Amino acid sequence: MCGITGHINFSSENKLDQITLNAMISSMEHRGPDDDGSYIHSDCQIGMRRLSIIDALNGAQPISSDDNQVVIVMNGEIFNYQELKDILHIDGESFNTNSDTEVLLKLYIKYGKQCIEMIDGMFAFCIIDHRSKSAWLARDRSGIKPLYYTILDQSIIFGSTLDSIIKSNIIQPRISQDSIDLYLVLSYVPTPKTIYDDIYKLEPGHEININLKEININKYWD
Repeated sequence: MCGITGHINFSSENKLDQITLNAMISSMEHRGPDDDGSYIHSDCQIGMRRLSIIDALNGAQPISSDDNQVVIVMNGEIFNYQELKDILHIDGESFNTNSDTEVLLKLYIKYGKQCIEMIDGMFAFCIIDHRSKSAWLARDRSGIKPLYYTILDQSIIFGSTLDSIIKSNIIQPRISQDSIDLYLVLSYVPTPKTIYDDIYKLEPGHEININLKEININKYWD
């Protein structure tokens, strides 16, 4: 399954230390028992738990670009990554791993956010781009892979699970009465709500764009 989590704070003084980030990552151990990794910067603190399937030996995350300016964590699988990797090879790109996550990283560096139109898969990912002081989170078109988030003071905390967000200690979870009412009527809590106030599910086919000035949530596919 894998799981990703983190905090992005381009315009906020909030920052997670390694101990807190480790707690967020460890809360997802059931999603990724094989490996874990983290990346800490003044603008972001991200991490993941990994269930090793593709390139089990060398596919550890987060993965950084050759110049360390772009960093990615991803939960999921890009089904057509070999085909896309062949295209990038023809254009002269080289790879350090055999993972689909690195293919997505290289696609983003070459094509920007248009690369999402090229990929076929089930995914939730976060890309940090220090070149433009921006971040990009996205969820697959069908919503197979989960991605939760909360926005506080121009910073965003995200994760594959609700627990990973709560472990940040930046937000104090409060049960949502609206969500309870909806659950009693529908037997589930509809997206984008969760059982907690102020923590939301990113809807399928949606993305979050973050920069120094704003956080925008958009639909990239219908």
